[in-house]
Amino acid sequence: MALGPVGQQIAKKLSSALKPLTLEIIDESHQHHGHVGAHPSGESHFRVRIVAPGFSGKMRVARHRMVNEALAEELHSRVHALVIEAKSPEEDFAFVDLTATDEKLRKLLGLYGLPTDDLSGKRFIGMIRGGELAAAGGLDLVLPYVLLRSVAVNADLRGGGFGRVMVIRLLGEARNTGAKAVFLLTASAQPFFSTLGFENISRDDVPAEIAGTSQFTGSTCSTAQPMRLNFDLGDSAP
Repeated sequence: MALGPVGQQIAKKLSSALKPLTLEIIDESHQHHGHVGAHPSGESHFRVRIVAPGFSGKMRVARHRMVNEALAEELHSRVHALVIEAKSPEEDFAFVDLTATDEKLRKLLGLYGLPTDDLSGKRFIGMIRGGELAAAGGLDLVLPYVLLRSVAVNADLRGGGFGRVMVIRLLGEARNTGAKAVFLLTASAQPFFSTLGFENISRDDVPAEIAGTSQFTGSTCSTAQPMRLNFDLGDSAP
């Protein structure tokens, strides 16, 4: 059933305020016809199913408050009842370790022209949603540094925030190794990684441990932009 103007406004406001990975707005007004609070023209009772990074680490009451605050105007006027089903990405997706020979991983990387001939010995993590590989990414551990590589999102899910969740998960894994900094190479995603704290650097500023990895020595990424994220801001640049 297509949403009316009220439902569309609810979707617009929640998308803007919470940047959800998935959002479903269901108009249940027909189930309450003739009940108290039902509007003659409908669009008075809604169910919201939302998965958003901002819900991570928050209790149910706090999540509902975030939704209610975003829809304060609607809840004080047209909308009589709102049922909220709010999840964090961790509750909607499963993160799993992937092997270098995993066919789904190799297929996903191949879609974006990312190298697949040097996966052995690297740590790869996948985001599973509905039994399918929604996103994946890898870590090349050359301590005290880590190279973030091969981040890819299922083509059907691009633009939904899945890449950000995947990278944040990888950065958490990298931080747990005790690494001083994370490096990466990108041809076109500098703006995206900049929002996560990465900074552009020159290849001369790349430490030998990272410069010697297959990503940096391979021809595929020879013209890509290096970027760095320091975990300890007190550290001097390598």
